[in-house]
Amino acid sequence: MYRLFGELYAYDVFNDIAIIVLAISSLFMFKIKRNHMSLLAKKAIYCFSQKDDGAIIKIKEIIIVSIESVLIAAMLALATLANRPFGNMMGTAANYFATLFLVPILFTIISLIIVANPIEQMDIYTPLAPLFLVFIKLACFFNGCCWGIPWEKGLYNHHPTHPGYQVPIQIFEAFFALAIFIFLIRYRQKAKPGTMYPLYMILYSATRFPIEFLSGGSPKVIGQFNPYHFLCIAGIVIGLLMLLFVKFFGDRLYAFFEKPHEKFEAKVSTVNLKKELDEEAERLARLQKAKLARAKAKARNKTKTRKK
Repeated sequence: MYRLFGELYAYDVFNDIAIIVLAISSLFMFKIKRNHMSLLAKKAIYCFSQKDDGAIIKIKEIIIVSIESVLIAAMLALATLANRPFGNMMGTAANYFATLFLVPILFTIISLIIVANPIEQMDIYTPLAPLFLVFIKLACFFNGCCWGIPWEKGLYNHHPTHPGYQVPIQIFEAFFALAIFIFLIRYRQKAKPGTMYPLYMILYSATRFPIEFLSGGSPKVIGQFNPYHFLCIAGIVIGLLMLLFVKFFGDRLYAFFEKPHEKFEAKVSTVNLKKELDEEAERLARLQKAKLARAKAKARNKTKTRKK
């Protein structure tokens, strides 16, 4: 267990960094998020557009989209609160699989509250999950928890209850999480809607499975298998089932979540068209009025000329 800046534990520092990175990264999603706003955000921006000028509307749009982006990304951090209770139930320490399984539920709930398409939101923010995990695992490394088996060529663990040279499996997990993050960022452009998070579940579980054979802190359940091995299998199975669900029902589900947005956009288009027609009619009326005024003025001038 390492200390940074006096009495401040490195574990707390890296957990705080993880949350800060998550918040900042969510703001970098602005360009994508702007095209996939919630209905709540669209209505707010539309209301502002009726009474503000272009520059003010732009500023308010940036603020609204940024707040919504951070709010949705915060579900990744909120889900970690379940790690310790889930770990107690499974007979392990704080267990990341609680976050892995809970995130889709939280994303769906927050999306339904703000009337957003949960499939879109998960696809947008899934790459942030492994990025967040990189710093969480660095926190574990500096804390000395989630340690590996003894290894004389390993890194020294200063934890008071299990010190010694050990396999740095926390670093292995951080490395694989970073690799998954890079892959998901590159893959996102061509991914079918709804496949990003199931793919993350599969990749995380598949890379975690072999690492667990090097774990020194998890009790063995059957032979060399500890509870995390079975959770990895569950993660792979659930991820595959989600992919199958997306394959057969994804398009219909996506269309269902898009209906409120299509209705609103159609309504806005109708209102805007009516507004444009009214403005055009008003413009033509002004032109006609001006034309009549000129005709009357011309007629008066002719009358005056004849009298002279």
